[in-house]
Amino acid sequence: MTIKGIIFDFDGLICDTETPELRAWEKLFSDYGFVFPIEKYQETIGAVHNDETPFIFLEEMLNHPIDRGGIKEVFTSFRNKLIDHEPIRPGILNYLRLSKKFELEIGLASSSPRSWIDYHLNRLSIQDYFGCIKTFNDVSKTKPDPELFLKALACMNLKPNEVVALEDSINGVTAAKQAGIYVVVFPNEVTKFFEFDEADLVVDSLKEMPLDKLLKVFNNV
Repeated sequence: MTIKGIIFDFDGLICDTETPELRAWEKLFSDYGFVFPIEKYQETIGAVHNDETPFIFLEEMLNHPIDRGGIKEVFTSFRNKLIDHEPIRPGILNYLRLSKKFELEIGLASSSPRSWIDYHLNRLSIQDYFGCIKTFNDVSKTKPDPELFLKALACMNLKPNEVVALEDSINGVTAAKQAGIYVVVFPNEVTKFFEFDEADLVVDSLKEMPLDKLLKVFNNV
């Protein structure tokens, strides 16, 4: 079967929004004299946008309620300033350019809201590469549920075995595999310690696995 399409995740894959978010949480907890419980936080990566469970962790540590609204406003402002300085991750732009050159259908499947995706795709000047974008706003359940990928497949008019998904999180891998899609993991600084047992392939660098080489791997399956 020939690969005819590629589906990109956004957060952590195209742009490393996850490391700045982790740094923001670590600063918030440090301001209260605590160490951020990263193990619990990592379970939600790739599944929840603007996850508020860390506020629950903080309240449990403090043993009293906090002003979530006020604290969230400060946290979000700091996090977004960090993220706005994050560039496109190494190798992603070349993948997009070659995908266009090879006439692949290019999709994006993200658990984040469409407004978030549009803002950052425009900030990074890559919005025109994507023929199909499916986000939090298009589904009833986000990753690890496969609905985002199934919607992307329908939009691209492709079969699952004609598509490769690029992911960086366990939730994303689970969603892609449940949709029947080949999945390649390009982890970031936050997710590189995960065990991606379900993935078809894990690569440390997209430069070491150029798109033409990757396509040969799956075209020979």
